[in-house]
Amino acid sequence: MSSAVNFLVVAGNTYEPMDKVRHWSNIFTGKTGHDIAAALLPVGTVTLLTSNEPMAKSLHETNGGERLTIKTFRSYNDLDLALTSQMASTNYAAVFMVAAVSDYSPAGAYRIISAEPASGQPAGNEVWVVEPVRGDKVAGSLGQVAFRGRQTPKLVDKFRREWRFQGVLVKFKLEAGITEQQLVAIAEQSRRHSGADILVANLLEMVQGPAPAAYILDDLGATRVDRSELAQRLVRQVLLRIQEQPPALQAGH
Repeated sequence: MSSAVNFLVVAGNTYEPMDKVRHWSNIFTGKTGHDIAAALLPVGTVTLLTSNEPMAKSLHETNGGERLTIKTFRSYNDLDLALTSQMASTNYAAVFMVAAVSDYSPAGAYRIISAEPASGQPAGNEVWVVEPVRGDKVAGSLGQVAFRGRQTPKLVDKFRREWRFQGVLVKFKLEAGITEQQLVAIAEQSRRHSGADILVANLLEMVQGPAPAAYILDDLGATRVDRSELAQRLVRQVLLRIQEQPPALQAGH
């Protein structure tokens, strides 16, 4: 395979501003995405779009050279703009959408004046009285506060529908509190919804447990693999798919 093949790996997590000094995020560091980027470097050129700049610099020092381009993002909006730019400027043979992107963006802070059980509603339902909190920093003396989250559009769904990406699309999905059988069923629906060729599915317990693992799903079914083997197995599977594509997509031109 030609070294001119272009790959895009999106790794890390997003940070969503709650005010000018606080943010919400998630626990993921981008290690899996960086492992995938490292596994791709021997066979092509890699654009690594990441929130973890120190990890990316370490990867560049040990494996990089001219084959690796690093770009960074922080928020959902940063990532949306960066992806729009990358997809317009480069024809990638494969995209690995590994990043843990926030499902919600902060849309207001509120001081809770009262929270009472809701009459005639199921146990646990409450009626809140709140007032907006404005300013650069939510004061630490308000007693109880709440932050409203507005659902963000799924960036992975834009590859096929908005950016018209025709290469190999790899999607990642995390669930919690369900069985592995349920995970595979949900993941397959998700793969088809986004038009992804391959989906990597995890339970939180599979990521944090004593024997880390993941499922790789494609048209042929689901395969459970050890987390330590995930990057190499995934890259091999993607390369086989690229070889089946027209030459123009293989080269990433």
